[in-house]
Amino acid sequence: AYYVRGVSCGGVFRDQRQKEWGLFMVADGMSGFNETIASHRAVRLIGDAVRAGIIRGNEDDEHIIRVAVINANKAIENSCTTLDLALLSQNVLYTTHLGDGRMYGIRHDTVQRITTDEYDANTRGPSNYLGREYIGGKSIEDRFSVQKHYLVPQQMILATDGLASRVSEKEVIRILRSL
Repeated sequence: AYYVRGVSCGGVFRDQRQKEWGLFMVADGMSGFNETIASHRAVRLIGDAVRAGIIRGNEDDEHIIRVAVINANKAIENSCTTLDLALLSQNVLYTTHLGDGRMYGIRHDTVQRITTDEYDANTRGPSNYLGREYIGGKSIEDRFSVQKHYLVPQQMILATDGLASRVSEKEVIRILRSL
C-alpha cells in the first residue's frame, strides 16, 4: 500500500491482475500561458490516459506514459506547464520530467535527486515544458524520456520550482530524513 501526504494528484488503482499502482504528478503552469488551465488539464489528461492504459494491460508501461504525455502536449497547445510524474508498482518506479520541478527519493537514509533542472537563465524559467510542439528545434517526442528505476525509493517528494527557489537542497535532504 502507498501512503500519500500533501499530493496535488495522486491515485492508487489496480490493474486486471490486481497489481497495485500509484500514480503521482505535479504540474506547475507558467505565468501568462493559461497556467491554471494548462496544469489542471495536463494532470487530468495524463492521469486518465495512464490509468486506462495500465488497466487495459496490453501495452508497455513506458509506452503508455510517453503516449499520454505527447497527447496531453497536443491538447494544451499554446498553454504551458511543467510536469513531474512518478508511476510506482511493487519494485519498479517510472519517472518523467519536463521543466524546473524536482523529484527526490529516499531509501535507507540515502537521499537522491531523481531529476535534473531544465532551466533557461535568459528567460528565468524552464527550458522544457508541455504546451509547445517544438522547443529549441526539438519535438516533444525528443524532449523527454521515461526513466525506469529498479531501486524504488521508500519515500518521495515531487515539487515545483517553488521548493528549489526557497529551500536549499541541503534543507530538503534534512526534511526528507526527518520524515
